[in-house]
Amino acid sequence: MNLLMVSIVAASTSLLAAGALAQSNPSPATGVDPIAMIDQFEATAGKFEGYRRSGAKGICA
Repeated sequence: MNLLMVSIVAASTSLLAAGALAQSNPSPATGVDPIAMIDQFEATAGKFEGYRRSGAKGICA
């Protein structure tokens, strides 16, 4: 039973790691448009009056 659990955990970890490596980051040449990013945040989650658009410290993490 323990060997089965270890095998399942190892397989899950491998799949998650492969998925994380497959994520593509935008190259610095293309970059991300900060205005479009914040507009999409607001379109998805809505606007919160009285709060900064990009978080408490003014940064998106």
